[in-house]
Parts: sequence; C-alpha cells; structure tokens
Amino acid sequence: MKIIKTLINPAIAKEMLEKNAGNRNVRHLKVNQYANEMIGGRWKEDTFEFIKISKNGNLIDGQHRLLAIIKANVGIWMQIAYDVPDDVYSVLDTGVNRNTGDVFKIEGIKYATANPAIIKLYDKVKNNKYGRVGSHELSNFEVLDIYHERPEFWQLVCNKSESWNDAFAKILPSSWIGGFYAHFLSINISDAKEFMDQLCTGRNIKNETITLLRNTLIKDKLNVKKIPRDYVRIYIIKTWNAYRTGTSIKVLKFNPETDKYPIAI
Repeated sequence: MKIIKTLINPAIAKEMLEKNAGNRNVRHLKVNQYANEMIGGRWKEDTFEFIKISKNGNLIDGQHRLLAIIKANVGIWMQIAYDVPDDVYSVLDTGVNRNTGDVFKIEGIKYATANPAIIKLYDKVKNNKYGRVGSHELSNFEVLDIYHERPEFWQLVCNKSESWNDAFAKILPSSWIGGFYAHFLSINISDAKEFMDQLCTGRNIKNETITLLRNTLIKDKLNVKKIPRDYVRIYIIKTWNAYRTGTSIKVLKFNPETDKYPIAI
C-alpha cells in the first residue's frame, strides 16, 4: 500500500468517482456539510482520513468527500491510500464518529461537553431555527469556530450557566440556560443577567411572568407527561419579552397552527 498527498479538484474527483464500486447510498446532508466546511475554509487537511483506492483501482472510501469537492467547486489536498485490500471495505465506518464534545476535548477546551451544547442552542435561538424544517445544523468545525471567535466569553457563559443550573435544582439544562443567556446578552447585557438570575434563583423577581415560568417548569419536571421542548423554549422567549417590555402574561401557551414562533426582543 502506498500513500500520496494529492490536490484533488472537481475534475479529479469526478474521475475517481467513476470507479465508485460498492459504496453506500449518498448521504446528501453529509455532502452539504463537507462542502460548506470546504467553502468556508474550515476543512481540516492532513487528518489522515484517507481516500482509499483498492488494488483493482476501485474507490472504496471517500465518496462523500469527493462529492463535496465537486459541490464546493474547490481544490482540497487529501491523502490517498492506493492498493488497499478490497476486504478492508467490510470494516470501514464501523467506529463511532467524533461528536463535538470529543473535538473540544482534543483541543483541550474546558467544559468540553457543555460549551458545544450551549453554542448549538444559542445558534438555534439566535437564528430562529426552531420549527423550521431542514434548518442547518452546525458541524463540529463550525461550533469550534464560533467558540474560538470569543473563547473567554463562552467560558464565562458556561461557568455562569453551571452556577444557575445548580441554583435552579437542575430544572433547566445548563445548555439551555447558557444558550439563552448568550443570546440575551447580545440584546441587553444588564437585562440578560437580571432575567436569568431571577428565573434560576427565584430571588428579587420583578415580573410575575418569571414566577409563572418558574412554576410551570418546576411542575413540568414532576409530571410524567412533559411539555414539548419547543414549547418550553417558546415560553422562555415569551417571558423574556414580557420582562423587557414590562408587561405580564397570565397563561403561557402556544398554538403551532395559529401562533408564530416568538423572537426575543
């Protein structure tokens, strides 16, 4: 077996795919994810995830990466392993893919599990992705890029969300607390701190809607039949908006057939 580092452009990728024998069905979401990373300059080269070519010249691993090169219309340096035994195909992709937490651990980032979860929820709330079919899920590299743009900020958010999570007896996941807190901070720093502190500690509550939300969440924690998670997120945003505008809500409710998903103000 020999390994050669090669700059693969769309033309070369098409030629290699012509000998794509026996590969799995194309996962288009994976192709789109790879292509977005390549276009955005986030694709990591020299990861030793080889494009594998069998002794008979067939492509036995790498079709999604090659399809992404074509879709992105870019040239990417990749390691190509030639003369790979054909029976290697039977054991490809049987391992567990690295999740975002694994990537953060490899980078040596504190709160390696909590940070990615907070950033992902922040992205969904900020970009109003809930309830939207086919909305883009952040890739591992995209989450890492967002973290590296403001590492001190995310560490502070993570630390604060862990503290509030304990204060609220883990009624709300720390990822939710941190994700909403990060988004609310982008709207108003002092209001974000006061709102999350009142919601999670129950102290010095200035708007009765916060008390209503706290009671709703505590009751839901004890119930067997849970409130849909999207509804809980909606209730948090509605309560934040009530707090910001100085109004109050008597009943927290949402009808997906008639109500629009609220946006934090």
